[in-house]
Amino acid sequence: GAAGPSSAKKPTKAGGRGGRGRGRGRGRGRGGAAGDKKGKGPAEGAGEAAGEDGKNSEAEVDQKKRKRGLLTRDLKHMMYGFGDVQEPDKETVDLVEDMTLDYVTNFAHRCMEVSARRGKLQTEDLLYLIRNDEKKVQRVNELLDMNMQLKEARKNFSTDEAGIDPAK
Repeated sequence: GAAGPSSAKKPTKAGGRGGRGRGRGRGRGRGGAAGDKKGKGPAEGAGEAAGEDGKNSEAEVDQKKRKRGLLTRDLKHMMYGFGDVQEPDKETVDLVEDMTLDYVTNFAHRCMEVSARRGKLQTEDLLYLIRNDEKKVQRVNELLDMNMQLKEARKNFSTDEAGIDPAK
């Protein structure tokens, strides 16, 4: 009676993915073509998103060459700041590092695709990709403003300190 219908619903709820969800993250549904590849590993998704079959082997090689632990210390501090224990499991930190590097790598590839027409990567390419995420746009604008202020401060400091001509 009751066991039959509920067991029939379970496979359709999982979407035929073995119980896995759509992918990582909040499930906002953004990401365009790359969003369709979320269930796949980094090597498969990167090559297919580019649309070149030869990229898979290169992506796998890049994955193997990737130095582990470059972000470990910083990620531990960030995780602790967001409520994790002070010394999180190494596997957890490694997973977060892999996810972070995958995100940054895919984002950089998408930026390069956008800038391909011009042949030069510019800040506007990054802003174009994040235009729908208001929080990211605000943060990027804040960082760009801070960068300009720092450039001005360095310029003023170097010219005031030794009387050096900034034109050199």
